[in-house]
Amino acid sequence: MTKFYAPRAQRICKMYGCYADLMFAVRGEFKQNPNFTLMTTIITSGIICAYMVRIFERPLSEVSGQNFNRFDTAMWNIIVTMTTVGYGDTYPKTTGGRLLGILICLWGVLLVSLFVVTISDALEFTIPQRNAYNLIHRIHFRQSLKFAAAGAIFSKYKINMHEKRQKSILNKNENIEAVLERAEIIFK
Repeated sequence: MTKFYAPRAQRICKMYGCYADLMFAVRGEFKQNPNFTLMTTIITSGIICAYMVRIFERPLSEVSGQNFNRFDTAMWNIIVTMTTVGYGDTYPKTTGGRLLGILICLWGVLLVSLFVVTISDALEFTIPQRNAYNLIHRIHFRQSLKFAAAGAIFSKYKINMHEKRQKSILNKNENIEAVLERAEIIFK
């Protein structure tokens, strides 16, 4: 019931050598609205699986002491299982419930991984944003390089001036002891 599964999509996909099957429609919807599709899938599968666990576990509800007659208990079990938290306060006792729990756990891991991929894609730069980011980075590094280069040039200038001053002092006065005495008097 999406535009990715319609007859027009079938013809377009045939032109490009692929098939507009159910997986193509799911991928198309997920690419177009990833957050909505993921949240809808999580909520829908949670409700359906909670109902299925409730059906499996209802006959043993009184014996096990876990009230699966209530839908909220079954929903809590599904949420804990899908997120792989596993508190252990409610758990299935029947074989069908346990098999369903395994499948729900695997389904939950898949949905959580899709959630992580959706978040990482949302944080990914578009091409113009990536270009702007790189340019901002280059400008920042260029400015820091200018400051570092200016510091290096200034340090070299100070060293050269110090060496020239030292040579000029020794050249003018051949008596080094007099220069040192005068420097000592200035220092004191």
